[in-house]
Amino acid sequence: MAPDKEHGTTLACTLTCLLVPAMLCLLLPVCTCLEVNRIGVLATGQVLPHECPLRNWLKDEPGFHLILVPTKGDFKLLNREDQKRMVRQYFPRARDQLIRDYSFMVFVDADIFPYTGRQLEDMKYAIGEAGLSALATLGGAVVGTANFYGCMYGEWASSVLADVFPHDFTKPNSGQLPLFKIEVDRRADLASVLKMFIPFGIESIIGKSWGVVYPKDGSTVWAWTTPIQVIAVHGRSPFLVSMPYGRKGALTWVTADDLDGPWWSSVYEPSTNEYAQDIFLNILHYSLGHDLPDDILAVHDVRIKLGCYQGWRASAIGMLEFLERFGGPSRDLLAELASMDSRVEEAKARYVLQQYREAGELMESLLATVHDFDAKAMREKDRALLWIYATEWAAVTGTLLVALTLIQLLMVKRSLYRRVRATRFG
Repeated sequence: MAPDKEHGTTLACTLTCLLVPAMLCLLLPVCTCLEVNRIGVLATGQVLPHECPLRNWLKDEPGFHLILVPTKGDFKLLNREDQKRMVRQYFPRARDQLIRDYSFMVFVDADIFPYTGRQLEDMKYAIGEAGLSALATLGGAVVGTANFYGCMYGEWASSVLADVFPHDFTKPNSGQLPLFKIEVDRRADLASVLKMFIPFGIESIIGKSWGVVYPKDGSTVWAWTTPIQVIAVHGRSPFLVSMPYGRKGALTWVTADDLDGPWWSSVYEPSTNEYAQDIFLNILHYSLGHDLPDDILAVHDVRIKLGCYQGWRASAIGMLEFLERFGGPSRDLLAELASMDSRVEEAKARYVLQQYREAGELMESLLATVHDFDAKAMREKDRALLWIYATEWAAVTGTLLVALTLIQLLMVKRSLYRRVRATRFG
């Protein structure tokens, strides 16, 4: 005996519910591998998403895991209680957790007042003994006073972190200085952390609100600030400085300005630096002993294609959710999307392994197939809506026929019409 319609529908829904988790399980080996290899980055200070580019740089970057610990805000002011609450919620509670979960720390115009002495010691230990690398920005409120938090230079100078970074905090604070450009150090013995961007015009990009860096002995200057306006006291000064620190020689860095400045991002005003994210990632990769990319344009190409796929996938998921209201998308469509996601994870894995050309070729072939998926989804949408269109047409047509019939009977033929007669009394 053939199964009834209700039983067939239930069976189809059950198979669909079982198929989707099965498709997702196919992706688990790749995702797990990426999870193991992800680089933990802990950023503190002025790191709220609308005030710092770090989240936009790393949220979709394969192989990274970013945690933000806001202790300062320009648009959203944080009082002392807010700062301490953020530290309690997001900063690792134990030294072992800090060392285990993170490989790099970023201090972005950071107010370190909310941290306890033990937490500052934990950060120093993580860098000096466990080998975590770190970057600190010297612009903004660290050297300036025109802000809600005042000048934070004294906090840094008196903390244990002053020993960690290549800037000499015993030297006087320069204050915020005006416009500048940079000049990359072209020495042959320096890695191409910045040199690879010289052909792309990074030495013509204008920055502002920087502070003078006083390099410690044994540090390396990667680029210099060249003031655009004449400055009587402060002339050419280091822009990016690094030095090895601690038992494992972890690299610590200082940059002369803040990440919200126009040299790095468009937080306050438009920036013309298209390679700020790549420069930051070069600093991070070089600090961790990774190879630097040979072709930065190939890296850009893969990143753009991954972004295109994520944008397309969001619209595809919206279409599948719409189809789910009318019985769900077909198993073939779900299987195809799962297969595409698997190929994207493979491309991300190659990207993490710095196989940029192979990742770009995978994404190129994948993006060429999204039009076929869209066409299939549109056909399923048309089939799903066919009965809705038919029902609407039948309802409108039926209403019209009933109305016409009543008009014919009442107004044209007057078959139901009877003349009123007067009653005659005896």
